[in-house]
Amino acid sequence: GHCGRDEPADASQGRYAKLATQRLTKANKDVQGLGWPENTEDKVILEKDSNDEYNLPEMRVGLSSEVEIISIRPTGKDASLLVTRRGDHLVWRDDSISTGTPWIKAFDDDLEVTRILLLPFEWLPDHLANYVAMRAARAFFPNVMKEDLGGSMQKQMVGRELIAAYLEAKTQAEQHKAQTQRVNLLDTDEAL
Repeated sequence: GHCGRDEPADASQGRYAKLATQRLTKANKDVQGLGWPENTEDKVILEKDSNDEYNLPEMRVGLSSEVEIISIRPTGKDASLLVTRRGDHLVWRDDSISTGTPWIKAFDDDLEVTRILLLPFEWLPDHLANYVAMRAARAFFPNVMKEDLGGSMQKQMVGRELIAAYLEAKTQAEQHKAQTQRVNLLDTDEAL
């Protein structure tokens, strides 16, 4: 049949599949971008190339081709450096430079960083995969599927169920993060 429009059901389903995939891809990057024990690598030592620079090969040391880097930030002895990624290389801000750009590519020493990675969705543990899926469903439903549901009661019921499932998945993921995160008790608000 038809989905209430002038296009056949299979064309509509193809459009839905594309939109659902887009929402899932965005939710996956948004959730993993928050940094979880499962996709965060601490105390990674990057070694400079022959030009004293950090380009993509140095940033990706030890990573398989399926893994992307979401962010890199200096930690440990290098935590005070202001480092940012520009395309395929890292630059740092040298405020002693009085003219021209203070952002330079050459580094004096190896760099200790924390990497937040974008893992393939299939690699995620259940609690994160569920959180990603519920976040994507919550974004997908109101904008796309709502049009094809029957009455307003059914729309409201599905919407409420999705919000409840999303909040439960988010809570479970955050609880798992709190249980597995390496925390120095002296750094907590209570200790301070």
